[in-house]
Amino acid sequence: MLSARDAVRESQRIRDELWGKRFPVDPVQIARRLGIDIREAKLSPDVAGALVKELGKDPAILLNARDHPNRQRFTCAHELGHFVSREDAPDAYEYVDLRDTVFGAVATDPDEGFANAFAANLVMPEREVRRLRDDGYTPTRMAAYFDVPQDAMHGRLKSMKLTG
Repeated sequence: MLSARDAVRESQRIRDELWGKRFPVDPVQIARRLGIDIREAKLSPDVAGALVKELGKDPAILLNARDHPNRQRFTCAHELGHFVSREDAPDAYEYVDLRDTVFGAVATDPDEGFANAFAANLVMPEREVRRLRDDGYTPTRMAAYFDVPQDAMHGRLKSMKLTG
């Protein structure tokens, strides 16, 4: 079972290999570079996204077409976390993520915890968050800098113990 520490390490590896040091990080482009098909779909309002891998086919990430592009980007990063955790498993699998799973500050399921930690570290790495905070950025300005939803930014700051 992969841990939150593994999620940090894997997200940094993926970002370094496929994106570099520029911000905002685009998880959609990273996923495509990994051979993952990205599709927008009209999903149920309570579904943020899904990762689907059929036997013998490339994986696909489905993003809720009703969501703001910043929310879709964070959902894509979350689904990418599921993919990375299963990268060596060629068999079929599927993750359907409800909003409270993707955007919840703490996940009780280890797979969801890994995907949440991976997503947060991929698009809002700790070093860059701390640099922005030290430069006087507000959480709203940080969210705009990283192109993430404000609730994702607040969750990241809370998990880093940078909010009161």
